[in-house]
Amino acid sequence: RSGALSNKMLAEILGAAFSSDDALSTCLTEALDKAGSIVSDEATLKTVIDDVLARFPEQAQRYREGEDKLFGFFMGQVMGALKGKGDARLVSKLLRDQLTA
Repeated sequence: RSGALSNKMLAEILGAAFSSDDALSTCLTEALDKAGSIVSDEATLKTVIDDVLARFPEQAQRYREGEDKLFGFFMGQVMGALKGKGDARLVSKLLRDQLTA
């Protein structure tokens, strides 16, 4: 896994390939040029996670008290702040670490 594409980006590329006469490789190149690559720098991800947790202290406390379903809320907030370009596996790990610290 190179970490260069998110699921969202892949779906956009495939959608573009099926809706045009361009070759898949052309669609892939254009999408990567337009979208950039996945954010997998831990320092950057931790900064975004800290910002999200600071904006939602009540929800963070509820999560820590056992309301596990809020994890999806936090993932959505972090990935939204990263415009869908965060390495989801790494974001998930770092977010869990921060929420249980």
